[in-house]
Amino acid sequence: MSTAARTATDSESAAVSAAVSAGPAAARSPLNGWLAVIAVMLGIFSVVTTEILPIGLLTDIAADFRISDGTAGLTMTLPGLPAAGAAPTVTVATARIDRRLMLCAFIALLALANLLAAVAPAYWLVLLSRVLAGVVIGGFWSIGAGPAARRVPAESAGRATAVIFSAVPLGSVLGCPRGPTSATSPAGGRPAPSWGRCRSAHCPAE
Repeated sequence: MSTAARTATDSESAAVSAAVSAGPAAARSPLNGWLAVIAVMLGIFSVVTTEILPIGLLTDIAADFRISDGTAGLTMTLPGLPAAGAAPTVTVATARIDRRLMLCAFIALLALANLLAAVAPAYWLVLLSRVLAGVVIGGFWSIGAGPAARRVPAESAGRATAVIFSAVPLGSVLGCPRGPTSATSPAGGRPAPSWGRCRSAHCPAE
């Protein structure tokens, strides 16, 4: 084979390889990318709301389970331990797993944790639900934001990142007060506390 022929063959191979590698990115719809960004934003909103929701319910939790306010405060501090362990572990252990599947699994686990907390007849089950929530907090944050921002065009990456992280203040100022206002326990039929119960730096005062 002549040098010219070999050069032409190599050029064709390189072009095919470039087309194959660029195919998914070129075919990716901007709308699908932004839907992914919004989905991650809503997921983070749910995670942040679950994380800080007990702030407005500590006195009610203490009264319902006949424990001290300090013991009820474990619902806020306990998730930090599994979150700290889950963040690096999930990043390494799931490197070859589709991030979309992992994020869906974390949201399902978060729903299970919240359901367990809602119907828990004993306080240790509430703490177990908070451990599960901690795993979700660490895992979701470790893999959620980056891939979603990369699914939009490069010039929109900054805007996408801003949309994703807007879930943090939204969860703090909307999720925290609304939870105590509307939540009731199916197990005991306990009345929902008022907005005034949510008194913290995260939630607007009455």
